[in-house]
Amino acid sequence: FVKIMMLVHIKPISHEGDLNGHLTNLIFDGVGRFKDLYRIPMTNQMGTTASRTVNPLSAADVGATATISIASHTVYNGDATGTTYNAGSITGLSFSTQYLVYADDPTYAGGAVTYVATTSGVVMAQNLGRYYVGSITTPADGAPPADGGGGIFECIDVEMWLREGLQARDLVAGDNLDILEEIDGIANGENYSPAPMHSVDFSEQSCVEIITSGGAKLITSISTPVTSREGILMPVTECLGFYLPTVIDGTFEWQEVISLEPVGIRPVAHVHIGGRTFAAGSEARARIFTHNLKL
Repeated sequence: FVKIMMLVHIKPISHEGDLNGHLTNLIFDGVGRFKDLYRIPMTNQMGTTASRTVNPLSAADVGATATISIASHTVYNGDATGTTYNAGSITGLSFSTQYLVYADDPTYAGGAVTYVATTSGVVMAQNLGRYYVGSITTPADGAPPADGGGGIFECIDVEMWLREGLQARDLVAGDNLDILEEIDGIANGENYSPAPMHSVDFSEQSCVEIITSGGAKLITSISTPVTSREGILMPVTECLGFYLPTVIDGTFEWQEVISLEPVGIRPVAHVHIGGRTFAAGSEARARIFTHNLKL
């Protein structure tokens, strides 16, 4: 018999296109971003991205220093099983200091991890496998133990301007703020209008300053959510290089975030306005829209 060998050239699938480019082009744009927001899981887009079974953080004065304790807990982020983390502690910490607690777990393995405490919000976004446990302020020397939070209130620095003549430090219930329109439940429209705020709380939080390509500046707490031009909801610490909604001299613009720097713990205002997206900035004429919901 005669053995016949056939060499078949199989065209590899590339990011640029497969099936003559049609399938990939339907899903992604030219730089690899989703064209269709409905391909993003509901929990990431319009729900709670992660939920814990307990508030795992507590802090205590143990003599010359403070210690943060992390209780065993399970995190659910889109499945019914969740990821369970063992208990742990972080020792040798300063008194009366707000710390952000994290662990690196890129494979969602859970179990025994190394918990780390930092005062820098930017550190939270420097590793794709970084799990953010929460924030806690250690007690003063000699003070009773403190409980932490599963996250940080989303707040703007009290020096920020909400509109001409109105700074965050002077906010009272009923003040009108510029609110970004929502399209299909996503705050990425290009129109805004005034709406009254409900109330405001004041505290101190770890903050970052973001600056856009057009010169808009905002100082806000590290957990403040923002929505990109693609409709992606993310913490402000992850927005470098993304385009955010801004209003410059009364004109709406999408502008790229070109700088993101930690500025330490600052006095902030937590604005209650029904989970809407409002404009604020270091100058009244150049403001950035951020959420007041909690990630």
